[in-house]
Amino acid sequence: MAFLSLDILLNKRDRLVTYKSVRAASLGITSLLLALFALELFISSVRAQMPMRGEIDEKTSTSRPSLSFKLYRGYLIVVTGSVGGFKNLHFIVDTSASPSIIDRSLVERHGICQHSESVSVPGEVVGAARAVLTDVQVGPISAKSLPVLALDLSYLGQELGTRIDMLIGLDILGQSSFSIDYRAKRIFFGAPPTLPLTVPMDSGPPLVGVTTLLDGRASRLLVNTGFPDLMLEEAVGERIQNVKIDQSRLAINAAGGEVVCKRGMVRSVRLGEIDLGEQPAVAVRRGRKEFDGSLPITARFKEVAFDFENHVIGIRR
Repeated sequence: MAFLSLDILLNKRDRLVTYKSVRAASLGITSLLLALFALELFISSVRAQMPMRGEIDEKTSTSRPSLSFKLYRGYLIVVTGSVGGFKNLHFIVDTSASPSIIDRSLVERHGICQHSESVSVPGEVVGAARAVLTDVQVGPISAKSLPVLALDLSYLGQELGTRIDMLIGLDILGQSSFSIDYRAKRIFFGAPPTLPLTVPMDSGPPLVGVTTLLDGRASRLLVNTGFPDLMLEEAVGERIQNVKIDQSRLAINAAGGEVVCKRGMVRSVRLGEIDLGEQPAVAVRRGRKEFDGSLPITARFKEVAFDFENHVIGIRR
């Protein structure tokens, strides 16, 4: 088995979180996945320490307004939006991102006030920049005041070949029901149509969870449009009898602390009436209690609806 040298560190220089490539083992995970994986670890560690919701306005329409998107790697949704006077910005739709994340350079260009505070990450307490954005616009949804994290997102842009200005989550998009049509590459806002399959939401925005059967055992997973594979707490992976975890490991060092990630396969995944069969998985020890992991939402589905009025996820295969 080949190994690729890559690690992700959280650097405390200037009390802002940045990412630096160093050495580590990889199991065929691309550098983009590692960057997103590190962001997911960081976001999950600060969710409980930051106000989640800003003052949001939703524009209504008799017909369902929509917004086109570009799809990268078969799962990453990139839409255009604006922040203040900056238009035609590129946003990744990441339903696991709460709070949303803005690129640090955009915050600096816009002259937005930043506050450095200590937050806990796996392994250590580090500094992170926090800011409050005004006049955020995504399709018909606008936010007058939105608390965000400010991180360096240039690495994602280099991997995708397009500039990424923000990762937006359900702290803003969750103010309206919406559906993602992967065939038409459009997001439709407002009450979604009834799709053939529905799964009850265990929790609502800004974090949506669903019950999923992993090898016949119920697990509560976060709905995640920002990562292509199952992500499981290591303890969850250990209790599933038929999960096959490769013995090789990827170590991510977070400012002196170490998080060990294992790659493997879950042999049976079932979401409501949908049998997803065997699925690749990442197992990591993060100590989160609210979810057992996250469930990837990708273009393997033709359409996915987030129906917050009826508290269900709708799916068309």
